[in-house]
Order: sequence, then C-alpha cells, then structure tokens
Amino acid sequence: MSTATQQIAGKGVAFEVLAHAPTYDALDEARRLGIEASDVVKTIAIKTRSGHALMVIPASTRLDLKLVHQATGDPHARLENESEIQHEFPAFDLGALPPLGRTIDTPLYVDPQVMTHASIVFAASPTESILVRTDDLLRNELTMIVPLVVQEEGALPVSEEIEPADAAAEEAGRLADPPPGDLRPGHREQPKGQGGATVGYWQVGGASRSAIKRTKHP
Repeated sequence: MSTATQQIAGKGVAFEVLAHAPTYDALDEARRLGIEASDVVKTIAIKTRSGHALMVIPASTRLDLKLVHQATGDPHARLENESEIQHEFPAFDLGALPPLGRTIDTPLYVDPQVMTHASIVFAASPTESILVRTDDLLRNELTMIVPLVVQEEGALPVSEEIEPADAAAEEAGRLADPPPGDLRPGHREQPKGQGGATVGYWQVGGASRSAIKRTKHP
C-alpha cells in the first residue's frame, strides 16, 4: 500500500483504489483508467519564500505561474524540480504527490474547476490511483480556493463558472453528503454564495451529476 493510500485511509473517508499499468503523468493516468482528464487532478509542488505549497489543478489544464504568484503573494514562487521534491517529500513517488496538505504540513491551493467535480481521481503511486469524493478529500484541510490555471480562449472567467459556499456552511465546517456509495467522477452543481476566492469548505451540489464515460485502453 502506498504512503498516499495510507494517508487517505487515515482520514476515515470512503475511497476506492484503482490499479493500472505504470503511469508517470496525470494525462496518461486518465487514459489508462479510461476516464476524462478533467476528472483526474495533479498536485504540483511550488517553492515559495515561506517554504512550500501544493497546487491542485485538473490534469486537462496548465498551471499559470502568474496566478500562483498572486495566490501565494510571492512574485518569485516557482516550480520545484525533481531533486527538491524527492528531498522534501521522500515518502512519495515522483508524479504521485497527493493533494493532502495538512498531512504533509504544506499549504494547499485548489483551482475552482476541481470543485465542480463531485469525485476526483489522483495518483497514489505509478500503479495506483485513488477515487474519492472531492469534499471528503478536502474535509478538515485548510484549503485556499483560487484560480490557478491558464484560461483557454473563449472560456468563461472562473468567477462566472463557480462561486464559493456561504459563510454558514464554512462556519459549520461540514458538507451535505452525496448519495451513499456514489464515488463516480463527474461534475456537480455549482456551490452557491458570494463571488471571489475563499478559504474553507464548499457545499455539495444536488443530484444533478454527469457520469463519465469509461473506455478501455491497453
């Protein structure tokens, strides 16, 4: 069992382990699993003046360093190289850094597009992925929800795609549960509340979710 799997198990939430042939990037992971790349998240380590930070974005997108600078308040924040990642996070395989900031004592920044998915998949090792409800994964994490990805031409601004949960839900620190046993990746209804970035929790949408199509790959 990988370290990431042990850590997600320690959170006491429902999850599913997905075994697959070896992969070394999130796009190949999605292909091997036969799911959309947007249902897989990649966690990117950033070096900042205060230490480290983790950026969580859909595998189908690209990190925007200008937005990273804005999010961290550090104009010199940069991608960590492989040697730095291996030194700072030796318990994890390269390419399989989990989105578990509290567990590894690292600030966690999440792009709003991730929060539009009821469930997500992330790499736990080159041959193992984790499928978990998004809100279960981020529960009890001090999570900053901020735009982090390059906006493709014609895409709506992030503020028009998703809004953070209301203050009452954040204060309560708990989320309405999706239907029992429903761990299928897919989109969910957008949270309702005031616009802009926020720190904290997000409301789960209702039953309106788009199931993904899985295809077989060698």
